[in-house]
Amino acid sequence: MKSFISFAIIFCLLVSLTQGYIVSIINNKIDDIVTTVTAFKPVQEGIIRIIDKKSATSPKNYSLNITESIDSYLLEFEAGALGGINIQGPISNDKDECWEFYGTAYDWFVNEC
Repeated sequence: MKSFISFAIIFCLLVSLTQGYIVSIINNKIDDIVTTVTAFKPVQEGIIRIIDKKSATSPKNYSLNITESIDSYLLEFEAGALGGINIQGPISNDKDECWEFYGTAYDWFVNEC
């Protein structure tokens, strides 16, 4: 009985940690480039709250987790050392999202999947 209760408590904790939505990043269109995506929310003028941030070298895909308590957010995309920054949003946090990198290290862009 004790092991069942322990399992139930762990399961409830895991479920509560995974509630919310996922932003999937498809990172296989630009070869051997490090890409970074940051989900953030402006709090007030000049101050932001980082929700989640991930990086990977292509062709590895990755995802960000956005908790249910966030109503909307922005995404900052970066690729390569000289690639610049692309900001998308605000994005309503009411469903899973998917974004895909395209192009080269010097001339890239992102699209929704």
